[in-house]
Amino acid sequence: MVTWWKSMLRAFTPPACRLSKLRAFQTRAEHKAYLDAVRRSALARPDDARRADEPAKVAPFLHSVDPMASHLQLWTAPRGAAGTAAASMIEAVYPLSTDEPLRHSVRDVGNGYSPFRLGKFFEAVDALTADVAYAHTDGERRGLALVTASHSHSRKLERTAIARDLSLRCYVTRTGSASLEVRTDAVQVDEAGVEVLVNSCATTMVAVDGATGKPAKGAVPPLGAPDAADASNFELRGELAATHAAIRRRRADGSMLLRDGRSHPPRPGEMEAVHELEREALRARETGDRPVKSIGASATFRSSFVVFPEQRNVHGKLFGGFVMEQAFTLASYAARFFAGGAPVVPLGIDDATFNSPVSIGDCVTFTARVVHRTAETCRVNVSVEIRDPAAAHLAPKKSNRAVFVFAARSRTLLVPESYSEVLMHVDAARFSASEGPDDAEVVALLGDSLS
Repeated sequence: MVTWWKSMLRAFTPPACRLSKLRAFQTRAEHKAYLDAVRRSALARPDDARRADEPAKVAPFLHSVDPMASHLQLWTAPRGAAGTAAASMIEAVYPLSTDEPLRHSVRDVGNGYSPFRLGKFFEAVDALTADVAYAHTDGERRGLALVTASHSHSRKLERTAIARDLSLRCYVTRTGSASLEVRTDAVQVDEAGVEVLVNSCATTMVAVDGATGKPAKGAVPPLGAPDAADASNFELRGELAATHAAIRRRRADGSMLLRDGRSHPPRPGEMEAVHELEREALRARETGDRPVKSIGASATFRSSFVVFPEQRNVHGKLFGGFVMEQAFTLASYAARFFAGGAPVVPLGIDDATFNSPVSIGDCVTFTARVVHRTAETCRVNVSVEIRDPAAAHLAPKKSNRAVFVFAARSRTLLVPESYSEVLMHVDAARFSASEGPDDAEVVALLGDSLS
């Protein structure tokens, strides 16, 4: 069954524009053009932005879930009446150059290209986007609940320097009747004093009536006109938002999810590719020419736990950032084992969807499966399921899904076993074909990081 928030997202379609003609990244060249537009359209810190005197009031979500939030510097711009992207901005500065405990709290291990742990990035993104969405809609006063529908279009763009300060700049880029898109940019200043965009993520939030639990149509204020300095970037960000909507429609139309009412099987050419992969794996097993792993038997890892009260958000449900951090941790574990202990570097996510909330006391299982590989990359699908101990014979309830992309060098062939694994493999292959990164790009990007 299609959840209500998916219906809301399909119903909202921004006006057609130039970037929407990319037809949802049918080639890698189109995706590279998209990433160039992301770089050009980043919002600069407004000149009238000021450091917050009471950061816990500016970003209550972030402060309620991050024990290191008091180490951060929060910046905001005057809200004004226009409701512009600049006025919606909340910027969290991580003083990594001077705060050693903070630096250790976010640091990845064995990863020189992306040492700011990607799971911590998404954990902060989930909280900051909620703070921005509530501020833009005045949601608390109006009795609204702002819920995360998805994180998407996040790809590592540049190397992160762990000894330099890093800013997460979060702001509204699109509004609909009951939904809004919030963009988070990870920014560092290079040796020449120039801001560099190292990562970006688009998050879709839905406004829900706090009493009825239904989408609150008309609740999201429109974005106001920007000032002259941001006008061209504002237009480009609108084009990017329209591209995101086009991509959602195209992916929904071609969905292979078995629970989706519009589910479709893989295309004939995609099944032929799986068939050839199985033949290649058979030859490798017979000759011993290269190792072969099956997704289910050798590339799947699980983690289960009970949700306790300290992991809840302000709605009393499991904090979405905690889900993203745990999903990333298990995905990293799976990628490391697939690569046989060789270095792996996280490059981003294809998408992460939030289908239903997780309650306090729920029994939750995270399952990470390496579902696709090239010579230099792998994709890990992480599903989150809620299990009922009193009805263990029933299929678990799907809650979340995320697909992470890693640079990982391996000669191992990867083959699906079950039909559901075929679907996950084909879905990841679609992302790889259209959004990359291709192997040559990874080698050029990372240099000796995978050696």
